[in-house]
Amino acid sequence: MKNNPDFASLHAYLCADGYVIRNLPNRSTYYRIGLKNTNKVLLIDFQNKFKKIFKIKPRLSKDKDLCIVNSKEIYYKIINKFGSFRSREWNILENMNKKCASKWLRSFFDCEAWVWARKGKNRAIGLESVNYNGLIQISDLLNHHFKIKSSVKKRKNRDIYVLCIYGKDQLIKFEKEIGFLHPFKKERLREAIESYVNYNWDFSINIRKIIKEKARAKPPYTIRIFSIIKNNLEIIQQELDRLNISSSIIKCKNGQGRKYYILSVYGKSNINKFIELKLLSKEQIKKFDVINYEHNKCKKFQNKKNI
Repeated sequence: MKNNPDFASLHAYLCADGYVIRNLPNRSTYYRIGLKNTNKVLLIDFQNKFKKIFKIKPRLSKDKDLCIVNSKEIYYKIINKFGSFRSREWNILENMNKKCASKWLRSFFDCEAWVWARKGKNRAIGLESVNYNGLIQISDLLNHHFKIKSSVKKRKNRDIYVLCIYGKDQLIKFEKEIGFLHPFKKERLREAIESYVNYNWDFSINIRKIIKEKARAKPPYTIRIFSIIKNNLEIIQQELDRLNISSSIIKCKNGQGRKYYILSVYGKSNINKFIELKLLSKEQIKKFDVINYEHNKCKKFQNKKNI
């Protein structure tokens, strides 16, 4: 069984949604191994792999949410070698090679994971379990074989832990190295990856056009440009320096702790240069016009009052 990809997958199914049990004393004896899941693709995969390993084909229940087999011999073979598969007690297989690790992780994530694909808000793969040590083992396995970073945290006011994988690069690695067999989760992961925007701006077309599109007026005398990529703003700053417009770049964080950068241009003279060089859209110029109009109106009123 060691370093057998099919058995690695089978073991993960049992750790996730499976069970290896025997009946309570004083009742008719049975030894049962099975997988409970509502997805038929996973049940059939479990069924086929179980048959390959143990030469017995588990049966699918009429409700098609359970794949099960009764066998005392297999029960003891699994329990004696790998220990408990209870929710708080399971452990990953030891000393798996990369191929087996990929299959183990895929089957476990197929059963237990969810995938967020909310564009611009949250894209991640997550697991929940009461087995903290088990999640730490999974996190280490992800990093050891695939350099996939993950975090494990306790839910507030609940005896349950969450493992999460964030970031476009990490999700792409997961899809390439591990992936999903579960059809919906597979589609959802692709959707999450494709929803990422390319934040590197294309300056090959017209840098002044980009400045005009990105610039935001902040009356009375400030223009700002935002980007999560610092290099975007550094290229714009170089162009502004060439045009004798001074600017500064600062690093900021939003409410979720994610960093971004702001390029700021201050002062009347710099704003007038922006307008003269047509680096502001009409909508942005109007914001300064309103301030100037209100200022001039107030000034005329004061002059009349003094007369």
